[in-house]
Amino acid sequence: MTTHIEGNERASRRREEEERRRDAAAAGVATAAAAGIALGIAALARHHSEKGKQQVERTTRSDDMYGVVKSARIQDDYHLQRLAALQAAASANPEATEYKFYIFENERKSWGGWDAANLYGMERTNLSAGDGVGSYEWIARGGHIDRVPNVIPPVGWQWAEPWQQGENWQYARVWGLTFFEEDFMTATVRRRSWERRCVFRPEVRDAFLASKVNLGQWMGSATAGQGDEGGQGEPSDRVNEILESLRQENHMLAEADVPEELCCPLTMEPMVQPVVTLDGHTYERAAIEAWLEQHNTSPLTNEPLENKQLIPNMLVKQQMSALREMHRDGTSVVT
Repeated sequence: MTTHIEGNERASRRREEEERRRDAAAAGVATAAAAGIALGIAALARHHSEKGKQQVERTTRSDDMYGVVKSARIQDDYHLQRLAALQAAASANPEATEYKFYIFENERKSWGGWDAANLYGMERTNLSAGDGVGSYEWIARGGHIDRVPNVIPPVGWQWAEPWQQGENWQYARVWGLTFFEEDFMTATVRRRSWERRCVFRPEVRDAFLASKVNLGQWMGSATAGQGDEGGQGEPSDRVNEILESLRQENHMLAEADVPEELCCPLTMEPMVQPVVTLDGHTYERAAIEAWLEQHNTSPLTNEPLENKQLIPNMLVKQQMSALREMHRDGTSVVT
């Protein structure tokens, strides 16, 4: 009897030990899982934090090179980094101020054939960088190419030639895989390049920055505060917005000889919305409105104005529209 009881006790102790080992193992697995989840969350947080920093850097670089107007910018940070590096090296190596910019026209195959309308919204747009970054628009153009990409280079950079359309499409099974020159049965996407050479003109950027300072001075309290030494601060976002907006509208006139009377005496840029003040002088509407918010005088004569009425100058507007149309086809480029 005693032997039987002792055998039961040993069996009971073995079961208890096995249960403790299972509990310990389960606890270990749970701890490891919790640690793994914590590490995963930390890694994900670091990833998003790094992506956030990179996005801030990209946005800052783009704003520094363009200003506040966002439409028609170069959106691929790879190109902006290259342009910024060449721009920084321009003083030491003037020959390094030329760059070949490129983007891709994208299409997807469906039952009806190849068409940009078949593209999925989540993958990429009709015009984008090679990895799908960015979304560009088309603008109409005369000649054998009825449309070209609408892209404006950063301040100081000018197009040196018309757009060059790639002669051949490249084909792939899906985005991200290798592209081939010939179409094949299982290909579902294709692309072709659009390229355009641009050059950096330091004098153009210097003139643009000087215009911002001059306009900022004219706009009085619309500018930023004075520096510690009483020097002029950075022009305000409003100044930047006015000049960037004009530059965007006038990008096709970069190398055109625009008559002085068609340029605003405040911004020194060709006018887009010319208006006449009571004393008969013509200005760009946004610039003179900014002036008149702080002054009751003419910016050219410093004489008092009886009122701040602005009348559209239709003659100058028609002349500028005709001039832009003349250069809109991309034939006016740096040589």
